[in-house]
Amino acid sequence: EKSSAMRVVLSSVASLSRRNLRSSSALSFFSSGGKEYGENIRWGILSAGKISSDFCKAIAITEGAEAAAVAARSAAKASTFADKHGISASYGSYKELLADPSVDVVYVGSIADEHARLAAQSIMAGEAPVVGE
Repeated sequence: EKSSAMRVVLSSVASLSRRNLRSSSALSFFSSGGKEYGENIRWGILSAGKISSDFCKAIAITEGAEAAAVAARSAAKASTFADKHGISASYGSYKELLADPSVDVVYVGSIADEHARLAAQSIMAGEAPVVGE
């Protein structure tokens, strides 16, 4: 089932993220500015579409993962998505989410044509991007 596959992928990513985000080489590479990582990996979700919704459902049942923020092209869509998935922060632009210091890693759930641009923006903002397919 699609949800089970997503959960396996997310669990693997969360495990790798916890190790890599806490390692000094990863922190240096992403220039996190001394960012402290808590017990959970706090995900920022770029896009409020169907694949991002599926990803949030997987996050909700994955130990050590938390959906912390969502951004969409409109603040209203992001807010509706946040309410549906219990996400505390929502933004009407991707740039705002990328500036959120509470986000540890970013899931790029946009249309495929936007993946490279948003992944590059994430890296430039000091966030580790994970691109959805």
